Amino acid sequence: MFAKLAALFRRKTRMEYEVIHMKEYKAKRKRLYYYVVVPEDTVDDTLLQIFNELDIGSQDEVTIWFYKSDDEVRHCLPYSVAMLARKGKGEPVTVTR
Repeated sequence: MFAKLAALFRRKTRMEYEVIHMKEYKAKRKRLYYYVVVPEDTVDDTLLQIFNELDIGSQDEVTIWFYKSDDEVRHCLPYSVAMLARKGKGEPVTVTR
């Protein structure tokens, strides 16, 4: 019984996303940019989990633009779901919708 419940919980909390593109810039500050496709109704908590998974920690700044489709990324459109950013090491992550 416990194994079935554990499997069900894992399925419900699985984060579905696809990294379409990543850019890394190294100048005075190390910056990392991601372009990610997620379902349109993805909640902030899930976006933060994805951010934490992709934030490799050695960068000064990390920004992730979340889109509904990879076409939006290819056409250089503004984010359609949200933008999450950390502007410095140890700084909080901001969510912009």
